[in-house]
Amino acid sequence: MELRHLRYFIAVAEHLNFTRASKELFVNQSSVSQQIANLEDAIGLKLLKRDKRSVELTNAGKVFLEEAKEIISKSEAAIENAKKAEKGIIGKLKIGFLIAPVREFLPQIIKEFKVKYPNVEIELNHLPTANLNDPSKADDLDIVFTAFTGIKDTSNIEYKTLFTETVCVFIDQNHPLATQKSISLKDLVAEPFIMRHWEESPQWNDYVMSICSKCGFSPQIASQTKRIETVLMFVESGLGLTILPKYLKMYASPKIQIINLKENYSVDVVYYSNKENDNPVLSLFIKDLEFTLKSKHI
Repeated sequence: MELRHLRYFIAVAEHLNFTRASKELFVNQSSVSQQIANLEDAIGLKLLKRDKRSVELTNAGKVFLEEAKEIISKSEAAIENAKKAEKGIIGKLKIGFLIAPVREFLPQIIKEFKVKYPNVEIELNHLPTANLNDPSKADDLDIVFTAFTGIKDTSNIEYKTLFTETVCVFIDQNHPLATQKSISLKDLVAEPFIMRHWEESPQWNDYVMSICSKCGFSPQIASQTKRIETVLMFVESGLGLTILPKYLKMYASPKIQIINLKENYSVDVVYYSNKENDNPVLSLFIKDLEFTLKSKHI
């Protein structure tokens, strides 16, 4: 049994007339008769009672008609949805992100995208930098927003810089250095540093170690903790200072002073995706993302 058989049967059942059914189907009447006969043979049931003057549905035919209509409707919907999926207007997009650098623009972009493409499911994944900056750990994500401090293996990814953020010293407001407009890294040689655990933020910790090394010293790590909020609480408690991108000021209390470095270090906030990702939703999202960022001069 094929979909063609069902369409022929539905046409005859609705018209109860082979001539009108054949005109609707743009085929000759003998073809319609043959397809109905083939259908009845295939299922082993008589669906139509017919003579030279009339055509009627059998009891089996009445039940089969409703089922046939549902099958055709579902098959047409499946084809239509497949076409939409091919165009990217239906499907799923998995986004990985760091919240601080994207908070100003990503929610609005997602909201506008959902209005434009309501049948696309958006899955948001707020993940540690260690996961986001290692494509092998983020291979199930379609697009990643992160701070570029050394993404592992960029050979198979495409990335673009969204903006560049200043790297600053976060220090307790009562610290003697808190009154300075800018600080050299060399001024921090004897200062205790508060950092996140290496497994939580390996790339950033390596970055801090490297810029300190360029100034001829290794930072004295007084404490390590898991979350950025805890790092800043330790700083506010006067237990040490920390070096972070300026966008993380959203987590800092007013009692923490944020001071620029004289060495003018910075970090790029980027988005990237796998070159081999053929999800059509991704290309639509990037197109809208680029347009929005350009129009808002981000």
